[in-house]
Parts: sequence; structure tokens; C-alpha cells
Amino acid sequence: MGWFLLALALSASALLWGAASLRARRFRVPREAAPRRGVRELDEGRFCVVGTVVPIEATRSTIDDLPCVFLEHVEYVPLSDLMRREREHSLVAHPFFVDDGTGRVLVDPGQALVEAATVWEDGGLAVERRLRAGEEVEVVASFRLWEPMEGGPYRGNERLWAATDGPWGPPRISYRTEAGMVQPSDEVVVFLRVAGVFLATVTAALGTLALF
Repeated sequence: MGWFLLALALSASALLWGAASLRARRFRVPREAAPRRGVRELDEGRFCVVGTVVPIEATRSTIDDLPCVFLEHVEYVPLSDLMRREREHSLVAHPFFVDDGTGRVLVDPGQALVEAATVWEDGGLAVERRLRAGEEVEVVASFRLWEPMEGGPYRGNERLWAATDGPWGPPRISYRTEAGMVQPSDEVVVFLRVAGVFLATVTAALGTLALF
């Protein structure tokens, strides 16, 4: 009977982890089949541009002090081993340039769907989603020519494109996965994974005790 209960607990742990993985995949920003163009080759229409983030203004990360053009910061208070409560939530989004070496496009993450890298600190009690200065990103958007503002951070004779809304929806910004980063997630995904790991750990401990 004991072995049956242990097997049942392990199965439940695997199901929790599988449910978390399925939910995480479902909540990913979907990739869009848009033709890739260099900035120099852009025309009005829906295209994909890949380049590096060049900030106009940035906010420093509270985790590692890196400059970010998009920064969502959440802090939690632990209530138990498996539960936590949100204590603080902030979001800043600064317009920035994406430079691919042939030119620059202007992007406003506050008006876009953002798939951002996520970093954790203090065992998951501090979480940040962010786009950093110098990071490589992919932007899929409807592009149109932007009229430079006098005195702004633009070169007066530059032909500048801006990522805007269009018939296909708002711009989509996706980061390029780096070591140490994890995919975007949500509270349910975090809970399911923590519960799965906790259940597997307890099961392994009980199984070891049963052998002796």
C-alpha cells in the first residue's frame, strides 16, 4: 500500500509539472510570419526587424542595476512554503530605438505586446521582466515614417521609421533567449512548478525512509 501511495504521489507531481509547462507555452507571445527586413530596406507595411536596443531613456534594475527600457518589477511576501502574496508591482516602459546596423526604428513598448526575459532574486520573492539596453530583440510591426521632433534625440536629416499599430494588431517585441534567463510565466505556472517539486521531494524522502 505504501509503494502504491508513493507511485501515486510521483504521478501527481509529474502531472503538476506537465500542467505548468502546458500553461507556460500557451501564454507565450505567438510568433508571427512576417517577412524580415533590414531597416534600410523598410517600406510601409508589416515586417520583422532584428537589432539591438538603443535607449533614449532608461530605468535601472533593482536586482542588478542594469539600464532597462522596459521593466516590470514584482516583490512578494512568503505566506507559507507554497504560497506568497504580492507586495509591490511597478511597470515602466520607455520608447527606444532598435538598431540593426543599417538604420534605426523607433519602438514604444508601452504600446506593444512584449515578450521579455525574466530574472529572479531572493528565491523568487523579487521578479523582474525586462528589456535591457544593448539587448538583441525582434520587432514585428506595421512600420511608417516618423517625423523627427526638433531638439529630440534624432538626427534632423535621418529617415526614421516607427513601429505602430496596424490591421494586424499592435507591435510585438520578443527578446533573444540568453543563459540565465527563463521564459515568461505567471503566478499559476510558478505555483504548479513549486508544488510539483515539493511533492516530488517529499515523496523521495518518504521512499527513502520506507527502504530502511
